[in-house]
Amino acid sequence: MNDTPESAPSEAPATRRRRHYSAQFKSEVVQACLAPGATTLGVAQRYGLRRDLVGRWLLRHHRQTQASGPTFVAWAPTPEQRPADSSRRPVAPEHVRITCSRGDRDVCVEWPVVAADQCARFLREWLQ
Repeated sequence: MNDTPESAPSEAPATRRRRHYSAQFKSEVVQACLAPGATTLGVAQRYGLRRDLVGRWLLRHHRQTQASGPTFVAWAPTPEQRPADSSRRPVAPEHVRITCSRGDRDVCVEWPVVAADQCARFLREWLQ
C-alpha cells in the first residue's frame, strides 16, 4: 500500500531562492527615490524590483538618517551662481523654498525668511 496519491509529483517542488543586493546597489536605488519627482513605483520598475522592497529600503534610510541627526553639506557656488560684481552685496531672498520627500509624497514649502523658525517647526512635525 502506497501512502502518496498517484497524482502527486515525483520531484520535490522548486524552492524559491532569496535574492541578495549589495549595500551599494540599495544606496543607488534609495538615492534614485530621493530625486525630485521620483516615486517608489517608478524607481522599482526601472530597477526591476518590487515596490514594497524599495519602500522598505527607503524607510530604513530615513530611520538611519533621523537617528544620526542632521548633517552639514558643504556648498560652493559654481561660477554662474556667483554675482558678476563681487563688490556688491547680494540681496537676501524674501522667501525660503524647501522640497522634501517622505515615502511617495513630496512637499514643496515656500516660507518667508522672517518666519524661518515656524517653517522649521512645520517641517519637523511633517517629517515625524
